[in-house]
Amino acid sequence: MYIKITNMQNEITDVEARDRTREFTDMQKEKQKLILEIKRESAKGRSDRSIAKEYGIDRRTVAKYVNVTDIEDASVYNTSNRNYSYLDPHKDEIIKLYLQTRNVSEVYRRLKEREIILTYSNLKHYISKIEKSSMLKEDDKAKSQKSKKISRSQVIKYLFNWKCNEETKTYIKEILEQYPVLKIYKSFYQRFKEYLINLNILCFINLLSCSYEDSCINKFISSLKTDWEAVTD
Repeated sequence: MYIKITNMQNEITDVEARDRTREFTDMQKEKQKLILEIKRESAKGRSDRSIAKEYGIDRRTVAKYVNVTDIEDASVYNTSNRNYSYLDPHKDEIIKLYLQTRNVSEVYRRLKEREIILTYSNLKHYISKIEKSSMLKEDDKAKSQKSKKISRSQVIKYLFNWKCNEETKTYIKEILEQYPVLKIYKSFYQRFKEYLINLNILCFINLLSCSYEDSCINKFISSLKTDWEAVTD
């Protein structure tokens, strides 16, 4: 048995020297040339990151080009896969988050927190395509059938223990699950009100020294500190 050992550099054959049976556009030829250059640089031991920085392309694209086996096929756009997006595996999650927030920036933040690799521009374009399709409309319709809309004023009444309608109480758990920060608001208000009514100064001072995850509460406490110091001085 004989094992043929070849040098990687020799395996990278110049596309221009091949006898082609297909005609390629100038853009496809440029892409073939780019793939060849990247494969050569990688063969020299350079990292994908440094190559990506030099050529001004994504590091994942460099990795893909390095692993290309047929440069000619790689330079031709595959129309059968035109509608594929690297975000497709997360489509259900993206739709769910967007229906909850209606805010692309918030969806982007939550996905990044889960260490999902993506760019804001790609996500925005992806959601735009989903909105144009009937998929999002069907999910919206299904969601509206499951639950009714609750006005913002009714939610505020619930948070401040004011009189709210029974419909709000029915769906409030679902609302709090979608927006957990509302639980923080309600908890803070209950403590704040209790300390004032009972004139519990020590607890009230301790409340002023606390720091919350929500910036709105922290801003409120900051102004409250200023008023408290003005009164006590």
